[in-house]
Amino acid sequence: MPELDDVLKQARAVGDLIAGLPAVRAYFEAARRIESDAGARQLLSDYQREAHALREREMSGRPVEVADKQRFAAMEAKVAGHDLVKAFSRAQADYVELMERVTRAMHEPLATIAEQAHESTR
Repeated sequence: MPELDDVLKQARAVGDLIAGLPAVRAYFEAARRIESDAGARQLLSDYQREAHALREREMSGRPVEVADKQRFAAMEAKVAGHDLVKAFSRAQADYVELMERVTRAMHEPLATIAEQAHESTR
């Protein structure tokens, strides 16, 4: 039976492998470039804030006004036209997908054990 130290050692090795993937490097480089560009950083922050506010209105059942939708559409157009923000968004999506795939792969054996445990209680 593995010890926690063995698991942590393997986890660090997996982390090293992940850190070497091109998508990971591209994401952190894009994030660094966004951080070093005040205009891009502000645009991304404004967009995220507006998207969050719109989502909250929709989820709470409050009406989303035409002006809110127009303001968000204008913000989306600005984001779509900004090469640095667009590159960051693409790199972020690739990174998130990669990490979700890694997480699913790690959970597969756990799901099998959970299913077996569930079946044994029937």
